[in-house]
Amino acid sequence: MYLSNVGKGGETIFPITESSLSQPKDDSWSECAKMGFAVKPIKGDALLFFNIRPNATADISSLHGSCSLIHGEKWSATKWIRASNFDIPYKKLRQNRVSKLVNV
Repeated sequence: MYLSNVGKGGETIFPITESSLSQPKDDSWSECAKMGFAVKPIKGDALLFFNIRPNATADISSLHGSCSLIHGEKWSATKWIRASNFDIPYKKLRQNRVSKLVNV
Protein backbone atom coordinates (compact mmCIF):
# COMPACT_ATOMS: atom_id res chain seq x y z
CA MET A 1 0.00 0.00 0.00
CA TYR A 2 1.31 3.42 -0.89
CA LEU A 3 1.40 5.68 2.16
CA SER A 4 2.36 8.90 0.39
CA ASN A 5 1.90 10.71 -2.87
CA VAL A 6 5.03 11.27 -4.92
CA GLY A 7 5.76 14.36 -7.00
CA LYS A 8 7.44 12.47 -9.83
CA GLY A 9 9.15 9.11 -10.20
CA GLY A 10 8.99 6.26 -7.71
CA GLU A 11 6.68 4.20 -9.90
CA THR A 12 6.60 0.45 -9.35
CA ILE A 13 7.70 -1.09 -12.63
CA PHE A 14 7.24 -4.58 -14.03
CA PRO A 15 9.88 -4.53 -16.80
CA ILE A 16 9.28 -8.00 -18.24
CA THR A 17 5.53 -8.34 -17.90
CA GLU A 18 3.82 -10.27 -20.65
CA SER A 19 0.81 -8.02 -20.38
CA SER A 20 -0.64 -6.71 -23.60
CA LEU A 21 -2.28 -3.83 -21.75
CA SER A 22 -1.63 -0.54 -23.44
CA GLN A 23 -0.63 2.11 -20.98
CA PRO A 24 -0.45 5.67 -22.29
CA LYS A 25 2.28 7.62 -20.53
CA ASP A 26 2.64 11.38 -20.62
CA ASP A 27 5.29 13.66 -19.10
CA SER A 28 4.03 12.93 -15.57
CA TRP A 29 5.72 9.50 -15.80
CA SER A 30 9.46 9.02 -15.30
CA GLU A 31 11.59 7.71 -18.16
CA CYS A 32 12.06 4.51 -16.14
CA ALA A 33 8.29 3.94 -15.98
CA LYS A 34 8.01 4.30 -19.74
CA MET A 35 10.13 1.15 -20.19
CA GLY A 36 7.52 -1.32 -18.92
CA PHE A 37 4.19 -1.74 -17.19
CA ALA A 38 4.23 0.71 -14.27
CA VAL A 39 2.04 1.82 -11.38
CA LYS A 40 2.16 5.34 -9.96
CA PRO A 41 2.38 5.58 -6.16
CA ILE A 42 -0.84 7.24 -5.00
CA LYS A 43 -1.54 7.49 -1.28
CA GLY A 44 -4.12 4.90 -0.24
CA ASP A 45 -3.75 2.73 -3.35
CA ALA A 46 -2.63 -0.87 -2.99
CA LEU A 47 -0.87 -3.09 -5.49
CA LEU A 48 -1.52 -6.83 -5.48
CA PHE A 49 0.28 -9.27 -7.74
CA PHE A 50 1.11 -12.96 -7.70
CA ASN A 51 4.57 -14.44 -8.28
CA ILE A 52 3.26 -17.95 -8.95
CA ARG A 53 0.75 -19.24 -11.45
CA PRO A 54 -2.23 -21.44 -10.46
CA ASN A 55 -0.14 -24.52 -11.31
CA ALA A 56 2.51 -23.38 -8.75
CA THR A 57 5.15 -22.48 -11.35
CA ALA A 58 7.04 -19.22 -11.02
CA ASP A 59 5.66 -16.23 -12.88
CA ILE A 60 8.74 -14.28 -13.92
CA SER A 61 6.59 -11.40 -15.14
CA SER A 62 6.09 -10.53 -11.44
CA LEU A 63 9.69 -9.28 -11.29
CA HIS A 64 9.36 -5.67 -10.22
CA GLY A 65 11.30 -2.73 -8.91
CA SER A 66 10.99 0.92 -8.05
CA CYS A 67 11.90 3.74 -10.38
CA SER A 68 14.10 6.43 -8.86
CA LEU A 69 12.38 9.33 -7.15
CA ILE A 70 12.65 12.60 -9.01
CA HIS A 71 10.58 14.77 -6.61
CA GLY A 72 9.20 13.94 -3.18
CA GLU A 73 9.38 10.96 -0.85
CA LYS A 74 7.91 7.49 -1.26
CA TRP A 75 6.47 5.60 1.69
CA SER A 76 4.86 2.20 1.39
CA ALA A 77 3.76 -0.72 3.55
CA THR A 78 4.28 -4.28 2.37
CA LYS A 79 2.34 -7.40 3.34
CA TRP A 80 3.78 -10.69 2.12
CA ILE A 81 1.35 -13.57 1.69
CA ARG A 82 2.93 -16.97 1.34
CA ALA A 83 1.55 -20.20 -0.09
CA SER A 84 3.35 -22.25 2.58
CA ASN A 85 4.35 -21.82 6.21
CA PHE A 86 7.29 -19.46 6.59
CA ASP A 87 7.77 -19.74 10.37
CA ILE A 88 8.89 -23.36 10.65
CA PRO A 89 12.45 -22.94 9.29
CA TYR A 90 12.90 -19.75 11.32
CA LYS A 91 11.69 -21.41 14.53
CA LYS A 92 14.06 -24.34 13.97
CA LEU A 93 16.95 -21.96 13.30
CA ARG A 94 16.15 -19.97 16.41
CA GLN A 95 15.87 -23.15 18.53
CA ASN A 96 19.24 -24.37 17.22
CA ARG A 97 20.88 -21.07 18.12
CA VAL A 98 19.34 -21.08 21.61
CA SER A 99 20.33 -24.70 22.24
CA LYS A 100 23.91 -23.97 21.17
CA LEU A 101 24.05 -21.04 23.59
CA VAL A 102 22.58 -23.09 26.44
CA ASN A 103 24.84 -26.09 25.81
CA VAL A 104 28.10 -24.12 25.80
